[in-house]
Amino acid sequence: MVIFKVIFKNNIGKILYDANISAKFSKLRKIEEKAYKNQLKIAVCKMNPDTKKAALQFCLINFHRNDDLVAFEKEFTGAMEALKQKSVGKE
Repeated sequence: MVIFKVIFKNNIGKILYDANISAKFSKLRKIEEKAYKNQLKIAVCKMNPDTKKAALQFCLINFHRNDDLVAFEKEFTGAMEALKQKSVGKE
């Protein structure tokens, strides 16, 4: 089983946000209206600690540099493709 995660940490290494990338539900979209802010909106699956079930959650990410945004976008789409290939292989 292959799992890709999205984890955001602060400068001292504390995890601020942790979610899973799902081949079925996850999506990535650049926010063109605010291109100067280097923003992405992603849909990821996050486990609800109370119900222990996965729930779809939307997350808005701001990047300081456009290079970071491009690198994240490349890795995210690569993870999505790998998960889709894995799920096609199971069928």
